[in-house]
Amino acid sequence: MMHIRNLLVAIIIGPLMLASEALNLVLGQSQDRSAAVVQAVAPVFPPLAVAAAQDGTVIADARISPNGVVKSVQIVEGHKLLRKVVEITAKRWVFASTQERTDLRTVRLSFVFKLVPKETPSVELLPIFRPPYQVEVRTRFPSITKYSTRRKHKPRKPKAS
Repeated sequence: MMHIRNLLVAIIIGPLMLASEALNLVLGQSQDRSAAVVQAVAPVFPPLAVAAAQDGTVIADARISPNGVVKSVQIVEGHKLLRKVVEITAKRWVFASTQERTDLRTVRLSFVFKLVPKETPSVELLPIFRPPYQVEVRTRFPSITKYSTRRKHKPRKPKAS
């Protein structure tokens, strides 16, 4: 019975996966799955985004030269406060070089920025790398402290005439 269920799943899911890949090719969204990561860099959570309590995912397409260097980065989606740091970080990634291809390869990188509660332990703030091309960075919600800008003055003594 289990064998029949697995066969049915393969019959139904297989064509859907092929159709998805074909659609990506038609739309020009083909990705090179052979681009192995040699060095991945986690972005810094931008302080302005933290202050604005802005988190989310930024998707970037990186164009890689045959020697594995990222030549250009195009942001596909993501909040504008997070985009610049992703562009800078993605350019620091390094991929395996290839002898069989001389054209530029494209991979889609995903950078997840997550604000976590103030009580989150420090060990939970370490970057998480998810193969093949995703990095998650976390930081605590900012503590908002109210400061008074008014100085307390001592009452002035009247001048003696």
